[in-house]
Amino acid sequence: MMEENSIIILKDRDIISVSGSDSASFLQNVITNDINKLNESNSLYSALLTPQGKYLYDFFILKREKNYLIDCESETAENLLSCFQKYKLNANIEFKNITSDNSVAIIAYKKFQQIQKNDIVDIVFSDPRTNLMGARIISKLEKLNLAIKKLELKLTDEEQYFETAHALGLPIKGLEKLQNQIFALELNFEEIGAIRKVLDKNNFKKGCYIGQENTSRMKIGNKLRRRLLPLKTSNKLKDGSEIFFKNEVIGKVMISKPKAFGLIKLYDPSIESFLNENLKCNNSNINLVKPYWFNQG
Repeated sequence: MMEENSIIILKDRDIISVSGSDSASFLQNVITNDINKLNESNSLYSALLTPQGKYLYDFFILKREKNYLIDCESETAENLLSCFQKYKLNANIEFKNITSDNSVAIIAYKKFQQIQKNDIVDIVFSDPRTNLMGARIISKLEKLNLAIKKLELKLTDEEQYFETAHALGLPIKGLEKLQNQIFALELNFEEIGAIRKVLDKNNFKKGCYIGQENTSRMKIGNKLRRRLLPLKTSNKLKDGSEIFFKNEVIGKVMISKPKAFGLIKLYDPSIESFLNENLKCNNSNINLVKPYWFNQG
């Protein structure tokens, strides 16, 4: 976990501004989370899915006055913008990449509690998935550097951020390998608060966001059969390699690096049957890492 006085500047994040009178209604009809729950004092973690409910992009979203800010992976930012433009049609919306003016950094949650009402940085917000992931800063680099000096923060390598996320069951890098391959529920998006809750069949509303119909049917019909879970091993793994438990295939490696994740079957046997057992993958011993949300509630 992050030390209280450490700060991590992320190298590969882009910031996209969404403005215009139709911004809220557009986002509400496209992204997985409920934009109506967003205000200037909180943040959302959300995603864009295919019409079939499979993963395309994930991001954080903030509200600032009448505009929205999207904090996303740099590698996929251009394609995310293209998708937004495709769905925009005649709506009054403007998208603008404002990354050149901003940097993204991570601080510990305890430090966030100390500075959240201070204007020492432009924007600071707790990670909406879990406080264990700390808080995120979006700020001009000059102002961020001044804050580092004033708060006596220690610059820390990104690796600590990746390790913390992996231990909690949250993939950060390599998600582009999952595009069109894995459903939102398989990515545990319900558990980490990235999608609107589906309560029961009476609450089912067709087409509220792209991919919701299949997501809701999977949830209501209890059809979730696999989950993406973190893998622990001392050896290198390869994407697509099968994972075995007692000579039975129970999943495959989806992300091999920088931190490994596998898509694991939920039944026959259940996850509980091998959560603490040694698994095999290409003659390597591996173990599942228990996510922070597992069995909660």
